[in-house]
Amino acid sequence: NDTYNNLNLPMPFPDALQEFKVETSALTAQYGRLSSGVVNAVTRSGTNRTQGRVSGYFQDDALNSKLWRATTKNPFGQQRTNAQVGGPIVRDRLLYFVGYERNQSLTNVPVSISPIFVGVVPDVSLNAAGTQAVGTVEQDTAIHSIMAKVDYRRGAAHTVTPRLIVRKFNQAANGSATATNV
Repeated sequence: NDTYNNLNLPMPFPDALQEFKVETSALTAQYGRLSSGVVNAVTRSGTNRTQGRVSGYFQDDALNSKLWRATTKNPFGQQRTNAQVGGPIVRDRLLYFVGYERNQSLTNVPVSISPIFVGVVPDVSLNAAGTQAVGTVEQDTAIHSIMAKVDYRRGAAHTVTPRLIVRKFNQAANGSATATNV
């Protein structure tokens, strides 16, 4: 956590993690005023051998089933691709690791908005009382994550590690795009 405002710090995407540990309940004094739990994460590092990997995950709504008692399937699709590479810049002294992940999902989100949007927003109609427009909006979300890390080892007991985590969040609903950088 950030000790200034007690908010959590950004976590890298799962394939950039080397290990993590979750501690709950009785925490030691080193965690200060935190009482519920702590997640410690260690990110991957480069090694003296240049190596990398690429992976992907794909889920299409054609593979989904209907929910119990539902008349139609809930559309949901997800595509997750990532790549990492790490290696030496100076053998045994300066090592790098870079990772990228793109996570794109498509879902239907229920909406309840002002009646003036009937006819403007597709798949939205007036409720029975005629006071609100209700329906679903197709939401397409893409999250791009980049993590870069450099390890400088001056000796066996001294290491300096700058790390950069960047996320870009793009979202579009029924074809209208909005972008937010996080």
